[in-house]
Amino acid sequence: MNKKSFEHPEIGAFYLVPDPKTGKYTITSAYDKPGKDSTHFFLWAEVVKILKQRFKKAKIDKIKDSYTGIPRGRVSMTLKNTVVVLHGDDFPLVEYKSDIMSEYKLHDTHSIGKLSWAFEPHESMGSAEKGLVEDTLGIEISKTGFKIKEKK
Repeated sequence: MNKKSFEHPEIGAFYLVPDPKTGKYTITSAYDKPGKDSTHFFLWAEVVKILKQRFKKAKIDKIKDSYTGIPRGRVSMTLKNTVVVLHGDDFPLVEYKSDIMSEYKLHDTHSIGKLSWAFEPHESMGSAEKGLVEDTLGIEISKTGFKIKEKK
């Protein structure tokens, strides 16, 4: 009988990026590597590029500094070698848990009881940034997801 080896989890930051074609979020992530500088500082620039592709008519430059304007989170390792997913509690967590777990290779960690999920205020969207992103992209973001605003 062959045993499956344990898949080690990744750590790092993620954003839930709205996709107007599907009406769903996709996860865009950056992994932190031990002993290396964190790559999450460059993650927002990648998100802005994706938003520019998805919302072609929007003036995306207006939100280039609004890095707290969409849902985000971080996967971290604790001192007790458990993994915690920190989030701002501002997206439908239950709907995206499996996607986050897949992105960060957390299924084995979950199966052995070493994974937890925690609200972290630092990961919450900033109200001014959220408003600017919503106005720029023509969407409304809520804890249940996002939707395209109806044109007046």
